[in-house]
Amino acid sequence: MVFSCVISAVVIAVLLLSFSSTQRIFERNIEQDTRDIYRYFDAEIKSQSSLQSLLINAIAMRPDIQNAFETKTHNFAGLIDDFYLSANQSHNITHLYFHGLDKVVIYRAHGPTRNGDVINRYTLADAMRFNRTTSGLELGKYGVFTLRTVAPVFSNGSVVGYIEAGMEIGHVIKKTQSQFDVEIIDVFQTQRLVNTTSETIFSLTERHSDGNQVENYTLQYSTPAVLDSVDLSEIPYLLSHDNTDSVIGLVSGNRAFSSRPLYDYHGDFIAKQIIVRDITEKLATRRTDILLILCSILLAAAVGFWVFNHVLLHLEALFAAYLEKQSKQRQIIENNMKSLQSAQESLVQQEKLASLGNIVAGVAHEINTPLGISVMMGSTMQQSVTSFIQQLKSGQLRRSDVEAFETDTQEAFNVLLPALDRAAGLIQSFKGVAVNQASENRAKFDLEEVITSVLDTLKHTIKNKPIEYTLEITEQISLDSYPGPLGQVITNLFENSVIHGFKDDQNGLIEISAAMTSDHNHVEIKVKDNGVGMTQEALEKAFDPFFTTRFGQGGSGLGLNIIFNIVERVLGGKVRAKSELNKGSQFIINIPLVAPGEVEHV
Repeated sequence: MVFSCVISAVVIAVLLLSFSSTQRIFERNIEQDTRDIYRYFDAEIKSQSSLQSLLINAIAMRPDIQNAFETKTHNFAGLIDDFYLSANQSHNITHLYFHGLDKVVIYRAHGPTRNGDVINRYTLADAMRFNRTTSGLELGKYGVFTLRTVAPVFSNGSVVGYIEAGMEIGHVIKKTQSQFDVEIIDVFQTQRLVNTTSETIFSLTERHSDGNQVENYTLQYSTPAVLDSVDLSEIPYLLSHDNTDSVIGLVSGNRAFSSRPLYDYHGDFIAKQIIVRDITEKLATRRTDILLILCSILLAAAVGFWVFNHVLLHLEALFAAYLEKQSKQRQIIENNMKSLQSAQESLVQQEKLASLGNIVAGVAHEINTPLGISVMMGSTMQQSVTSFIQQLKSGQLRRSDVEAFETDTQEAFNVLLPALDRAAGLIQSFKGVAVNQASENRAKFDLEEVITSVLDTLKHTIKNKPIEYTLEITEQISLDSYPGPLGQVITNLFENSVIHGFKDDQNGLIEISAAMTSDHNHVEIKVKDNGVGMTQEALEKAFDPFFTTRFGQGGSGLGLNIIFNIVERVLGGKVRAKSELNKGSQFIINIPLVAPGEVEHV
């Protein structure tokens, strides 16, 4: 039941996604077609503009035209009428003006009797301002788009007049409609037009004009049949948007509407251009595509259900075998983990024993000097006593001999007793460290005393090496914690610096310091050396078990890991490392003055 619901939900989701995708593709195609139409229209306008520029510049370079401007004979009729008639018939040039420098029309080739008026248009104004050819759309008072091009006429390096050519763009609209089988409706605000008489506009552009269909707007179109086939209620929607350059699309019934604003040469909004297309074939194709997708999905769902049902049975068998295999592997992993844990505990114990071995070595080394002195003094005293007794028995003992014996004996005791005291103190100190590190008993202790005792057992490790150490604890710090594990931490860090921190014969300094934190509840212990430091990769793995930079050279990779476990799990603190290659390393330990709970065995 659940499986059937899931399959049904998937099929429905795929259907919705397919329909949505088909709809988006359909809308993108409509929009792309619309943009193609507008690009074609704009390209035609640009082509006509280039043609006009070519024609009037050719006229402007004619010597007879230049002479007529310069001498003010203005005999343009005989010079230009034949050219105008040819341009009108061949290139749709409907206007040809000759302007003076004062904007007054000297001659109209398309209306020879209408001369002498002043022309104020942006194209002419810019041509006069910049002395170059200008071209662009301008809206006439009848609501007619005219593509106007104005070129200056030069004679002897000076401007003597201007030639203007113009064409109504009805033929461009007609060509675009024919090319794409669409209808183009131009929509003007009625208040912008002086004359909206349909007959006048039709005589100029062969397009009809109607100001009664949409309130406050005048429509221009090719044939009256266009309005009969168009839902005019859609036009106000297209007109309601801002005059931006974005194309607005609307599908209504079997027709698609798109509109865009048109601007004149000066950049002012002059009209909305609406394209109406019959998309009956596209809609039929879309319905066919949707039906094919639906059938394909249903067929795929049926086949998929059958295949899935058989695959599911096979997967159930595979899953059961997988679970059995996983169970066996889990058992193997658990056994391996136990073996690994046992090996790690063994290595940790070996590390502890090695630490105690270093203590024994330290005892042997440090106590050797005071014991050697004691033996030597004892031997000397034995000889002195033997000589004194012989003199006494022979009766040859003199007062001076007694005084000499007293002096020698006193001097011997002055050397012997301090040496024996030194040996006893070392034994007591080493005994305390050894007992502490071998046990995990909690106690109250002075931090400086514990660290000093530990360092005494480690002096032999730097003897005959150019390495020194300093201890700085500026205040008395008492802890209720575990001195043994803490001593092992100090031992491991000290030996880590000696073994790993310095190259052979490298002068080195190990700085150990401790201070209370600002909350007076913790102590921060720092062990810093100026040795070779660590790479970033080694620093990131420093506390990982079995990670060592001295692989195959006796390093177990557990020294810093033991430190981490003791600090975190026994002393209840945190430890972190800072290091840069060739700039030394620093380990910072932050532990509470009162350790938490019971000790965990590490």
